[in-house]
Amino acid sequence: MASNILIKLISNFDSFTPAEQNLAQYIIDNKESIVDMSLNTLSVNSNVSEATVIRLTKKLGLSGYSEFKLKLSASLVSPHDFKSIKDIYSNDSPYEILNKITSSTCKALEFTNQIIDRPELEKAVSLISKTHKANKNIFIVALGASGIIARDLQTKFMRLGINTIYYEDMHLSLESIIGIRENDLLIVLSTLGKSMHAHHCMEIARNNDASIILITQYGNENIAAADIVLNTANIENNLRLTSQISRISQLVIVDTIFTSLALENDKIQDEVENTKRLFRKYQYYCD
Repeated sequence: MASNILIKLISNFDSFTPAEQNLAQYIIDNKESIVDMSLNTLSVNSNVSEATVIRLTKKLGLSGYSEFKLKLSASLVSPHDFKSIKDIYSNDSPYEILNKITSSTCKALEFTNQIIDRPELEKAVSLISKTHKANKNIFIVALGASGIIARDLQTKFMRLGINTIYYEDMHLSLESIIGIRENDLLIVLSTLGKSMHAHHCMEIARNNDASIILITQYGNENIAAADIVLNTANIENNLRLTSQISRISQLVIVDTIFTSLALENDKIQDEVENTKRLFRKYQYYCD
């Protein structure tokens, strides 16, 4: 997986303290010059304490400021147009809002494509297929905006003949997970990874020797409990009303898994085509 520290800063921006956010924004805006700055110089220029700088590097999973500068230098080898991620303001016209959301969405998808771990993605497809063929249970857990993606994943799996267990209600979801067993599979969709419900479900699955696939934004610290992690880039504008961009990044991962599973088996492809024929026969709309 590509280790782009700038993508990680943007993806985790909302989880930082106000001081850390000020520092992160200063780094993004002045990334080329920071590689030559000392810890003290960065602290003074960004108006934060040296302790805040160190704390931010730790949150990024780094050992300290020296490693941070190395990672930043590596990120600059393949520069990205981070300034194309534009904020939305109250006086923007609908067309200006459309342009800004489109730009941010395209950038998030580009970043997701760069940071995805290809072996992990292949392992995820293989594990889902293996679990299904062994007639084991596949559970899906998601809350909030990710719940829309979970429902889409469940529908796509149904079209492949893969049965899953998913409840939008938190209590029913937890009650179903209590029944998870060895060699079952839990798929968790969580943007920030802060949901206690997701954490509890993963803990139950781990204690019962079930496998776990976690689809989450890049930089999520709560990935140790998962067997497979599929990262997405979370590039939101300042308004962030519905986390729409992170949803689209998750949806691309879901579509990738669905298409990969459909193409690996001629029988599954035939079933999908048969479903389309039946929809046309009975004059249902089929997308």
